Amino acid sequence: ACRAITRTNFVVYGDKAQMLGAAQLGTSPFRFEVVAYLPPPASTSSLVRHGSTHYWMARDGSFWSFDGINSKEIGREVRRFIEDNIDAGSLGEAHGTVLTGRRPKLIWC
Repeated sequence: ACRAITRTNFVVYGDKAQMLGAAQLGTSPFRFEVVAYLPPPASTSSLVRHGSTHYWMARDGSFWSFDGINSKEIGREVRRFIEDNIDAGSLGEAHGTVLTGRRPKLIWC
């Protein structure tokens, strides 16, 4: 999965690493650097953006966020529930969305 952070920066969420791509001048249009080694999104649809932060449900059943600089686990508490109640083979069908309003909410199903 790949999502923009800014006009000139984007993140590639690979199977083994999270890489930040930045536009640059020269013969190579982008420069890449590994940001972290984290569980990848359960599906490309489970990766959502709110503001300049990305949130995703990972293949390990936890939830993560990335703001362009730091990644952090934000859903460790629900991980056990997901492991106990959702078939691991179904995680690839996960979808996420943002409900906007006065108090935005992130929802995955």
